[in-house]
Amino acid sequence: MENELMRQATQKTGLKLIKIKSKDELEDLLRSGLNTLYADVFGGEPYNEIFSEEEVDTIFMDYFDKNGEIFVGICPATQKPVSFVVSTPLKYKFDIVQCPFSLIDRRLIENNLLDKLKKIGTEVHVRSIFLQGLLFKKNVDPYFFKWKKIFTYFRKWSKNNYLSNLEGM
Repeated sequence: MENELMRQATQKTGLKLIKIKSKDELEDLLRSGLNTLYADVFGGEPYNEIFSEEEVDTIFMDYFDKNGEIFVGICPATQKPVSFVVSTPLKYKFDIVQCPFSLIDRRLIENNLLDKLKKIGTEVHVRSIFLQGLLFKKNVDPYFFKWKKIFTYFRKWSKNNYLSNLEGM
């Protein structure tokens, strides 16, 4: 399944997507621009973090050593890293996690992750609960039309229960 997902991601983005399988491969990618990419991503808004080359190396090596999966998107024209995704297994305890959660995106509950995180004492912060304000807007971008029925149902439900949209949340 992983290979199929990587194939689909490659088709959609046009990037060569690779999963890092060795420390040598990771070191090569860090030297070829992954280090700079990481610093650029987290050096700007909203993070404003400044990392030395050694700190970025350590961050990626720690992920790799903890069996985290690192995927890198390579630009075919320049052969330089232009994107990355890091995934750390849930067997490690985190003090706090941030997850999307809303009326539409209920994976946190449906996949029983909220209960699992609660059992191990992990604090959960949710984001996107108001769908970036979409539930409060009358007119939404056409991209969001596929969820129009949900928005309409929510507004009617709130109105029928004499609630504002905020109270209906």
